Amino acid sequence: MKRFCFAIAFAAAMFAFAAVNAQEYTSLQQIEQQSADDWADYQAQGEYLYQKGDMRFAVQVIALGKGQFDFVGYPGGFPGEGWIAKRVKVFYSGKRDGNVVTAPFTGFQILAQSDETLPIPENKAGSKAVLDIEKKTIDFVDPQGGVRTAYKVDRPNPALGAKAPEGATVLFDGKTVNLQDGYKLNEEDGTVWAEFTTNTFEADTPYHLHIEFLTTFRPYDRGQGRSNSGVYIAEAYECQVLDSFGLKGLNNECGGIYQAAAPAFNACRPPLTWQAYDIYFTPAKWADGQKVENARVTIKQNGQEIYKDLELKSNTPGRKGEPKQGEARGVYCQGHGNHVQYRNIWVEYLK
Repeated sequence: MKRFCFAIAFAAAMFAFAAVNAQEYTSLQQIEQQSADDWADYQAQGEYLYQKGDMRFAVQVIALGKGQFDFVGYPGGFPGEGWIAKRVKVFYSGKRDGNVVTAPFTGFQILAQSDETLPIPENKAGSKAVLDIEKKTIDFVDPQGGVRTAYKVDRPNPALGAKAPEGATVLFDGKTVNLQDGYKLNEEDGTVWAEFTTNTFEADTPYHLHIEFLTTFRPYDRGQGRSNSGVYIAEAYECQVLDSFGLKGLNNECGGIYQAAAPAFNACRPPLTWQAYDIYFTPAKWADGQKVENARVTIKQNGQEIYKDLELKSNTPGRKGEPKQGEARGVYCQGHGNHVQYRNIWVEYLK
């Protein structure tokens, strides 16, 4: 009988653990109301910058649930904003105790060799990073007690709120809705939940698509389980949407052309922060029913160019094959069971 009771208790504990680990937050208010620990973790997460003269050292702090964190440091500045030739990343890993996260230095990732002096606050064995949630700072402490302080920053995003140019077609702005049946509105915030498909565009016509997205906060999940969606250009080529904040920038992470091409760098912002894609798409060219030239795309994420005139040799998995000549299609935004939101969607034809 005792064994049976223990088994029930163990199963219940495992179920509760799984339920916690599956937590998905769709707003800051939801985190604050539902979990003091997750709220503290989210407040610690974000971007920090140390700067002294010409020396800049940017840090992205990633919440991993249960007070665990990874710190990724970028000598020279944030990716796309000074990170020196994508050469070196610096890592710390630690745990939160109350409002303080203590993260010992764990090592480097050397991406390219250079004789240039690295602008890194401290990087030797025994050094650590101490994050204070209330002060919004990270103190980098060396073994001899020297301290250099980075401050939390809210980087502006020039791509957000871009207005549709004259003559463009508004697909969704909270009021105008040019989406196919099956979409679900978040009327309170004027957004639409994934998944949905837009109305079709003009066939065989190059265009500029602007679309803004908000990934959810899933601190206990990893990889493809961390707020997964995707923008399928012409319903055929997926530009991944995912909470990939601070990760490597692979082809299956946010900004990646799924299983086909990795972005120039990881331009992701933290979850529950609005982001934007500006996609400049040129359809494939056809002659006598045969494709004679592949489709091409240039993509900016949050105003930063992550692909320039990339050739799309074939469709990516998960939706449709490449459109044929004369076939009109829109854009499909994948659901994947995650509550990713979209807003400010418009298309401008580039004739």
